[in-house]
Amino acid sequence: MKLTPLLLSLFLLSAFPLFLAAQGPEGKPPPPPPHHQPRPDKQFRPGHPLLRVLESDEFSEEERTRLRKLSVENPPEFAKEMRNVFRMRRQTKAKNMLALRQAYLDAKTPELKDAAKKKIQETIRKDTERHLLFQQRILADTERSLRQMEKRLADMKKRYEKQQAEKDAVIEKRMQELLASEPPQRLIRDAAGDFRKPPRKKR
Repeated sequence: MKLTPLLLSLFLLSAFPLFLAAQGPEGKPPPPPPHHQPRPDKQFRPGHPLLRVLESDEFSEEERTRLRKLSVENPPEFAKEMRNVFRMRRQTKAKNMLALRQAYLDAKTPELKDAAKKKIQETIRKDTERHLLFQQRILADTERSLRQMEKRLADMKKRYEKQQAEKDAVIEKRMQELLASEPPQRLIRDAAGDFRKPPRKKR
């Protein structure tokens, strides 16, 4: 797998949040309620650049399965292992290209030189096409994300305009709730640190 500037950038961007997370905040926030547990499967989404790399034909199905599982169970270890994979494969490819070059230089006949040259060209072409395929997938992911963001933006604008139009009515309603004989249940729950959504009333 060719470690291009684009792939390096994607890798560094993906590893940066892990670095920040390892540093820890200066002040510890209060622990969340027992019912609120973080979901480890949110650490690495299916569209994460590092997971997208696993689709390369340079990984076996067993490797993909193991690394995807590792990305959920131990994200820092996953990033570390992927970094090692990149380095080892980059080293292997460099050695291979130097060996092909040497074979071309050592060729004693025009036929052998031509065969060595074709082998170099074939290897470079395959590597380039693999890189372009990876870029194509990243581009498709990015376009899909942009369309989703555009839809979210449109929804946010509609929600804001609706809230703006109903501002006075909302203020009055909240005033009446706060001044009623019984305080609003949502404020009681918030004050107690219980941020669960209340159960829906059965119809």
